[in-house]
Amino acid sequence: MADAASSNNFDVQSALDGVGSLLRSLTNQAIKKGVVELPGTVHVFDAFQFVGNELRYNPPSSTTLELSLLAYAASQGNCAEVEILLLASKAKKQPGKDYDGMFCSVLDKALDEALFLAHFYGHKDVAEQLLRYGAKPGVETSVHCGIHGAAGRGQRDEIIKYITTCRVEPDVDDRSGGTPVIYAMSLDSPHDWNTIKLLFQLEANTQAKLGAGRLEKFWSYPDFARAMGKEDLAKKIEQAIVLDKSQKEMPDYDLID
Repeated sequence: MADAASSNNFDVQSALDGVGSLLRSLTNQAIKKGVVELPGTVHVFDAFQFVGNELRYNPPSSTTLELSLLAYAASQGNCAEVEILLLASKAKKQPGKDYDGMFCSVLDKALDEALFLAHFYGHKDVAEQLLRYGAKPGVETSVHCGIHGAAGRGQRDEIIKYITTCRVEPDVDDRSGGTPVIYAMSLDSPHDWNTIKLLFQLEANTQAKLGAGRLEKFWSYPDFARAMGKEDLAKKIEQAIVLDKSQKEMPDYDLID
């Protein structure tokens, strides 16, 4: 009896050519962009309104973004789809006749954005996939960085790995000027302070002033915390600033409770 998978009429060469054609199509699809709406405040400063000298907090429930197919798949936690898109794109990143420098540049940006979104929406398995394919967790020129997404979800192990192993700067900005600390402020208590404290222990600047990119007015971390109604968090950060100013060695932020 013939194997169920076998057929005398099956043209393996045509099928193989078809697979190659499909992969080439998927390669180009991976970086194509479309407009989507995702839940939550993806751009951290969209949650704040700057009225004169007043800082107000009003986070939107969703964010409209123009995303590559790869980044969108990562935001949805679709491991299989992400893997297929990454495999299809691999040929153009390898030295040889199929190498495409312009494609690689666009893909690198898509990878970095995908890494941020994978962390931001809690898909650690997808984040690991993206890292294996070259996503960088802390590139200043990126719209967002992987470490921002990790901070926004309180993923402590990933934060430690990115700063200590990948050498990401703990104060790295996203394109709007947001830092890992400001992303961590969106967490519920006590996860907000625990994550921020970890960032300070990893040498994030306690005294940073942020101005949301184009604005000439700058605010401190306690200012942002108070705008969010987090007085307790603001006081803890102020205590961290006092410790930071009073000690030459690394302050013991665990003294703050």
